Amino acid sequence: MSQGSSPRTGWAPLVLIVALFFLWGVANNLNDVLIPHLKKAFFLTDLQSGLVQSAFYLGYFLLAVPASLVMRRFGYKMAIVLGLVLYGTGNGLRAIVRGLLPLALMSPANYVLLMGRMSLPSLIGQAATPLVGGYLLQVAGPMAVLGVMTGLALVNVLLVGLLMRRL
Repeated sequence: MSQGSSPRTGWAPLVLIVALFFLWGVANNLNDVLIPHLKKAFFLTDLQSGLVQSAFYLGYFLLAVPASLVMRRFGYKMAIVLGLVLYGTGNGLRAIVRGLLPLALMSPANYVLLMGRMSLPSLIGQAATPLVGGYLLQVAGPMAVLGVMTGLALVNVLLVGLLMRRL
């Protein structure tokens, strides 16, 4: 260790790298779990479901060299910023597709009604969250808020499981 540096300076990058590799592993393993469900939900053939897996790993293969060139030319901080911008762009496109998918599946006459029905629970939840969260925090403390959030997450997992069973 060099003079003047504290022993804590190496922990933040280490924790960040461990967290990133953990999330990378989760995404990698979820891919294998989700493909059979996607195959059943979208009536994919074995070839088509194999192409989903291939596209996932082809992205790693094709983007490794451009990512290294960006890092070499602009540095790792700019590469992280570019990655976050691309991630945000992908999420924005996902939001657009999420809004247009019901239009493609249903008739345009029912689109507004369907979108209203789909967004109602989300809007109610967004409106009630500050009030309920503040009340819980004030009355029961932070552990109660954590418990309620954990319970809601488990209910969400249960509902997704029930939805997947219907498909």
